[in-house]
Amino acid sequence: MKKGKWIEFGHKFLKQQVDISQKVRYFRSLNKNDENNFRFYLNIQSLWFK
Repeated sequence: MKKGKWIEFGHKFLKQQVDISQKVRYFRSLNKNDENNFRFYLNIQSLWFK
C-alpha cells in the first residue's frame, strides 16, 4: 500500500470501536521491516497512549 493509503486506513481503523485483540492482530500483521509502515505503526501507537 502507498503511504497515503496506510494513513487513511489507520484513521478509519482508529475511528471504529474495535477490541484490543483485533488491534493487536492488526499491528502484528503490518510488515514491521518496512520503514514507512513501522513509522506509521509507531505514530498510531503514540496516538493511542496519549
